[in-house]
This record gives sequence, structure tokens and C-alpha cells, in this order.
Amino acid sequence: MRIKANFSVFPRKLASGRRVYYYQCYDGRDRRQWAKSTGKDKKTEAVRYCENLFKDGLLIPKLKIPTFGEFSEGWWDLNTCQYLKWRQLHDPIEDSTILMYKGYFKNHIKEHFAKFGLDEITPKMIESWLVLMSEKKHMSKKVKDKNLSPLTINHTLKILKIMFGEAVRLKLLEINPCSEIKELKRNDVDREIFTVEEVKKLFSPNWAELWSNETVYIMNRLAACTGMRMGEIRGLMGKYVFDDYVFVCGQYTPTGYKSNTKTKHNRNIPITPLMRKELEGLLQTNGDGYVFSDDKGAKPMSVDRIRRQFDNALKKSA
Repeated sequence: MRIKANFSVFPRKLASGRRVYYYQCYDGRDRRQWAKSTGKDKKTEAVRYCENLFKDGLLIPKLKIPTFGEFSEGWWDLNTCQYLKWRQLHDPIEDSTILMYKGYFKNHIKEHFAKFGLDEITPKMIESWLVLMSEKKHMSKKVKDKNLSPLTINHTLKILKIMFGEAVRLKLLEINPCSEIKELKRNDVDREIFTVEEVKKLFSPNWAELWSNETVYIMNRLAACTGMRMGEIRGLMGKYVFDDYVFVCGQYTPTGYKSNTKTKHNRNIPITPLMRKELEGLLQTNGDGYVFSDDKGAKPMSVDRIRRQFDNALKKSA
């Protein structure tokens, strides 16, 4: 295996006719640097000159390490983020996830680290930032009096870890300062499934006793019977509803309709004759458009409205 020399020297003839030795070396990213003059006209003196530079650490020019603000400019935007452009070619990130990452980055990361050089950000600084995050209040009006949850903070830490990982890959850093940082302990909530009696009460034929909207009632019945996700339910179109099954091949996300499911696997899900009968009125109104819609299939119902009416039905059934 050939070992690369620290530098190489070679002569150049100047316009004056004088011969001077120049040298070349490689920087910290293994890129060849422009030739620089040693000012010497003898090779032995030129070599000695370069050896002295090497001993003093002056031979290879120091890389300019950008600040976090400079490095993070344009991140989490498909039009300007090179990392995202590369990821979308071989391991795409869902649009809804990109939107979430972009929001967390803007609200919790960008300004906090912007002024520091990438090499100045230490694990201790990141841990201090996590403590501040744990004391931070939600920006959303709906939960403005609550602190950020450990889940939100861990998501934000993941984003920062990805960004520093890319800085390491680009050889701007040697080590990811997030690599040894532990996630916060999550306060997981115990989740219980409905009993048979609770389900019968929630989806009683007398739906109007609990539900203020029949479309939302039917939507929740379909979700309960099929296990379809919220995005899949909202993205279901009339053309994919058949006599005894629904074809799940898309989802409606915060950025619009996507012609794939979260798992990227389309599937046929059987439905009962009663479920098909309950869907019939919606199919007649909305045609091949979105089944669960207020504007004749043009757009699906909003997530907030669906969840609000579901919560109200739960309270009434208790």
C-alpha cells in the first residue's frame, strides 16, 4: 500500500527567469491544496522549509469551521437542504415527518445554537439545552400552560443528532457531540382497550345520542372495524370502496394526499354488509372523492373536528 507523503515539492520558472520551489499538500478533508511558494531556489532548502512548517502545524491550512447557524441554513426544506435531497433518493422521509422536523428545528434548535461554531458545541452544552427544554412551555395555544413533553424533547434531540451526524459525514467534525446523550425518560400513559360493552354503547344504532355528526360516527365505526389509521381513513376515496372490502392505498397528511400508506404496503380490508350499507349514503353524496367529507368529496374532514367529536362522544358514553 502506497503511503501518501505529507507534502511534495517541485520547481517552477518565474517570469523573471528565476526557478523557485513550490509545495503542495492535502487538507483535513483529503483534498489537494493549491501550490504555494517556498521562496527557495534549492530543493533541499525547500524540503527543510516544508518540514519546519509541518513541525509547527502550519503546513496544512486549518479548516474554517462554520457556525451552527451557517451550517444549518436551509435545513429541513426540500428545496434547499442537501441532506434531504439525498435522503429522498434512497431512504425517503415522509412529508409529514419533514414538516414536524422543520417545526421543531425552527422553534427549539436553530436560534439556541446559531452563534456557536460546530466544534464549540459540546455534550455538556447539549445536556444543558435539554434541561432548558424540559422547563419550556408549549407554543401552541391549546397546551400553552404545559411543559414540553419528554417525547417532544426526544424528537428534537433526534433532529439535532441527525444534523451533527451529517456534519461528521462531511468531515466538518470528527465526533457527533450527541452520540453519548441519553434521551429523557418518557412518562408513558397506560392505554386500555375498550370493553365489548363500551364499544356497543359507543357505536349504538341510536348514534345521535352520543354523536353530533353521522359522518364522524360512520368514520369511527369504520376505523374500529378495520384498524385503519387516521390518515388512511381521511384519504379513503369512493372509488376504493367495493361491495365487501375497501382498498387502502393512500393517506391524507398535513401536506395533502399521498398515494401510499405509512408502511408503503397497500391492502384490501374486508367490510361487513352493514358497514357497506352505512357507507352508501356518503358514496352517493361524495362520489369517487373523499368518502368522509363536508364538501362533496373535494377535501376530507379536518383532524381537529374528528377528534373533538370523538372526545365528546366518549364523554357522553361514560
